Amino acid sequence: MLIEFSVKNYLSFKDRVVLSMVASKDKIHPRNVIADAGGTGIDLLKVAAVYGANASGKSNLIKALEFMCKFIVNSHVGTDTTRINVVPFKLDASCANKPSEFEMIFISEGVRYRYGFVVDTEKVHEEWLYHAPKGKEALLFERYSGEPIKFGTSLKGEKKAIEGLTRKNALFLSTAAQFDNKTANALFSYFHFMSGNMKSYILSNEFQYDDFIKLNVMFINELPGSDFKKKIASKLQLADTGIKSINLKYPADIIDKLGPALKDDEKAEVVEKERFLKNLDDSVKVKFAHYSMNEDGVPGEAMLDLSEESDGTRKYILLWLFLLIRGAWSSSVIAIDEMDMGLHPLLAEEFIRDMFMRETESGLCGQMIFTTHNTNLLDPEIFRRDQIWFAEKDHATGATSLFSLSDIKDVRTGEDFSKKYLDGKYGAIPILRKFDSECVNE
Repeated sequence: MLIEFSVKNYLSFKDRVVLSMVASKDKIHPRNVIADAGGTGIDLLKVAAVYGANASGKSNLIKALEFMCKFIVNSHVGTDTTRINVVPFKLDASCANKPSEFEMIFISEGVRYRYGFVVDTEKVHEEWLYHAPKGKEALLFERYSGEPIKFGTSLKGEKKAIEGLTRKNALFLSTAAQFDNKTANALFSYFHFMSGNMKSYILSNEFQYDDFIKLNVMFINELPGSDFKKKIASKLQLADTGIKSINLKYPADIIDKLGPALKDDEKAEVVEKERFLKNLDDSVKVKFAHYSMNEDGVPGEAMLDLSEESDGTRKYILLWLFLLIRGAWSSSVIAIDEMDMGLHPLLAEEFIRDMFMRETESGLCGQMIFTTHNTNLLDPEIFRRDQIWFAEKDHATGATSLFSLSDIKDVRTGEDFSKKYLDGKYGAIPILRKFDSECVNE
């Protein structure tokens, strides 16, 4: 579970910005909070919604989260000359040659960790990892470029030999995980799973909608005791899509054809690997039964192909697939850019309530961070003040700042957040200039 994420000198973030998922002392909407998360005594928010004008940098927050997780997962791959794909703030020449900084405070297996690194395109300048198994933070390791790594007494297993194998452009955490260091392995797995949860692109047609849905409906259907078809069908009925049920047909040997990544601990991988998608053909059929009438006016059902469903319906199915596979019912963290684009505002609201703001049977719940322009969600009946965040661009420097509604003074708990936001009371809206037709004619 995420406690806090910070980034500095990356894309539109010039100075350090912080996204905190720590719940404030507000007593409103207790179901929006994970109380005593992981037994750490920390209360965390389940959802954070990020608003802001176009080009304000809100999407860059998701990209920063995605970069951090994916660099942890992939930094050990490559050679000494492999460039790190990090992009500093470009609107200030003094930042161009400075490294970028990322840090995450999180809970894994009931222990609070603080991990971060400072990198440029050539090397890792700094890297650090602390844990707090008994409440007080203790060093696991600390690394500065050109100096020996300082190890804490709590980090067990081989260390020095792995230090010698860590390239200047790779993270020690990533490298140590490849050599089965127990602590590094556990955290690597944590970030490995999380890296699949960061969607800095909009979930849309650019991700092979239909093949993605086919693959994952089929995969979930293969899970022992799966009731996914019934679950998603009931959600689609409640969403007033006209869908009655889902029919799924595929050859018995298709799972073997797709390979071992459809099984067990590799299930988190399969949702993004196009090499599996290309193996799908017309033998995999997903059809949706709709209520219909025959020629005599007798109720029946008509079968529609996935491609015949509306973009909004397919987007809704896609969201449920993504969140169910990525473990929204567990203590996972999910970040999506423009999560509700293409969904009716009422459906987007119901989706968020249903997925994150109701009690689950297990008592566990994931977290979601998403960007949006949907002001219908700016409602004190839906979100607490600490769940609403704003990305605002400084028009003098082009840099993005990040702040929550609870950071703004004199915001009452029950006021009309949407109206106040659109009136410019909170900032983070576009500064519109009057259209001058004479400019067009010049």
